[in-house]
Amino acid sequence: MSFKEIFIDPWDIHFTAYWPILVMAFFVTAACGLVGNYLVLRRISLVGDAISHSVLPGIAIAYMIAGSRSDLPMFIGALIAGILTTLIIELIHSRSKIKQDAAFGITFTTMFAIGVILVIIASAVLGPMMIVIGGIYSEDIAHYVEKKHYPNRVGHRFVGVAESIKTGGRLLFNCFIVNILLTPIYIVGGFFPIVSVLIFFGVNGYLLSRELFEIVASRHFERNDRVLFWRANRGGNIFIGVIIICLSAVPLLNLISAMLGVIITTHFFQYRTNTGKIQQGLDVG
Repeated sequence: MSFKEIFIDPWDIHFTAYWPILVMAFFVTAACGLVGNYLVLRRISLVGDAISHSVLPGIAIAYMIAGSRSDLPMFIGALIAGILTTLIIELIHSRSKIKQDAAFGITFTTMFAIGVILVIIASAVLGPMMIVIGGIYSEDIAHYVEKKHYPNRVGHRFVGVAESIKTGGRLLFNCFIVNILLTPIYIVGGFFPIVSVLIFFGVNGYLLSRELFEIVASRHFERNDRVLFWRANRGGNIFIGVIIICLSAVPLLNLISAMLGVIITTHFFQYRTNTGKIQQGLDVG
C-alpha cells in the first residue's frame, strides 16, 4: 500500500467521522502545552502522573458507594481524590525535609496501591455493605415472609437491630480481610481470569451465606442447633450466597440484594425444616 492510501485517503474519505477527533486533539494539545510548560518551569512535571494514578482510590470508593460506573459518581470521586493528593503532597513537602518530587512519588504510589486493593475488593464488600444497611430491616423482612407463607412456623426468637447490624459488620470485616489476603491470588489469576472469578465469587458467596443463614436461623434455634443445621444444608445455603454476591455486582440490583438474600434464605430454611432435613441434621449430632 502507498503512503497516500495509508495516511491520506482515510482522512479524505471519512473526514466527517474524524473531524470531532481532530478538534478534541487540538484542544487537548493546547491545554497540555500551556499547563505543561508551567509545570516544567516550576519543576513539578511529575504532578500530572501523580494525580492521574492517585484518583484510582476515589473512583473505587465512588463505585462502592454509588454501586454503578456512571460518569458523575466517578468524576466526583476522582476529583476529591485528586484534590486530596495535592494536599497530601504539599503537606509532606512543607512539614518535612523531603523534596517535592520525592513527595510526588511517595503519594501517588501509595494512593495507587490503595486503589488497586479497593478495586479488587469493591465488588466483595458491596454485598456486605447492603447487609449492614439492610440489617435494620432484616428481622422485619424474615418475620413478614414467615408470617405470610409459614404462619404456623414463625420464629419465636426476636433478633434486634443491633444484632442484625453486628452480623452485617462481621461479614463486612471478614470479607475485607479475606479479600486482602487473596489479593496476590487475584493478581496472579489475571492470567487465568475464570479461575480468579470462581475463587472470588465462591469465597465471598460462602461468607455471605453464613451470615444470611445466621440472620434467619437465629430466630428459631440456639447456636448448637444452628451449627448442626448448617452442616446438613450448607450446599443450598452456599449456592444462595453465591447468587446474592453475583447480584450485588450488578448496578441497581445490588440495592435490593440484601433484601432478596434474606427472603430467599428464609424460604430455603422453611423448606428444609418442613421436609425433615433439620431433624436429620440434628440426629447427626
